[in-house]
Formats: sequence, C-alpha cells, structure tokens
Amino acid sequence: MVAMKRLAPLFLLLVIGCVDNRPSTGDCTGTINGLAISEKLVAAESYFWRDDDILGDEDGPLQMRYARIAVDAQFDDMPSDRDKGTYVVTDPRLDRWYTTVDGTSASTATLTVTKAERQRLVGSFVFATPPEDAPGSVTCTFDLRRAFEKDTDD
Repeated sequence: MVAMKRLAPLFLLLVIGCVDNRPSTGDCTGTINGLAISEKLVAAESYFWRDDDILGDEDGPLQMRYARIAVDAQFDDMPSDRDKGTYVVTDPRLDRWYTTVDGTSASTATLTVTKAERQRLVGSFVFATPPEDAPGSVTCTFDLRRAFEKDTDD
C-alpha cells in the first residue's frame, strides 16, 4: 500500500503528460457578400467534447468560432477514423450543423475530416452564402482540441 501511494503522483504525471492540450487553431478565407474574409479561429471558444446521451451512445458536439463565423455541430457519435473524408453536412453522421456569418445562416456546407482521434479533430469546411445575397464562398480549416472539462456522463 505504501508503494502505491508513492507511485500515485508518478502515475498522475504520466497521465497528464499524455493529454494533448495544445490550443485549437484554424482560419477562414474567401468572400462573403462581396467582402474579402480572412479570419483566425478563436481558440478559447473552439473545441469538441463527448456527450453521453440518454440512449447510451456518445455524441460528439463541437463548436468553432472565428471573428464573424460560427459553427455549432454534433456528430451522431464521437468522431473517429470512420468519419474521415468529405461529405455534405446533411450526412446522417451529423445530428446537426449550423454555420452562421454575422448571425445569418449559410446556405450550404461541405465538411472534410482529415484526422479524428480521441484528443484532436482536424479538417476543413467550405460554405456558401445564400444566392439572394451577393454570392460568396469561404473555406475554413480547424484543428480542435478535445475539451475534456465539458465531457458528460449521463
């Protein structure tokens, strides 16, 4: 028992050392309503987490914030290798996907996931503004940290 008490701090240090706590990064470039866009991801407001729902599966909510662009989305299950690839955001793998620019919804979006691991979600998305506005298209990249502090156990 004494030996275990001595090893506990070492074990905790090893576990903490394995967590990828780098901040989230990314940017957006393109044109919206005739205006050039060049924005950086707001690291403190951009991440994904695990949400145990009442049905027993683990949803994967995520949020990304750029200066004027916001994305609120949720994978039907925690993102993993099976989600790598490119697909329209109405794909059943996503329970929801909302992209807004200055509070106005974007009309279409395509998501590409290049890395989906326990602690990181990396990829890009492209969206277009509605045709009744001045048409535009923006490409955004993201490298999201997992916000373990937001994980839930229902």
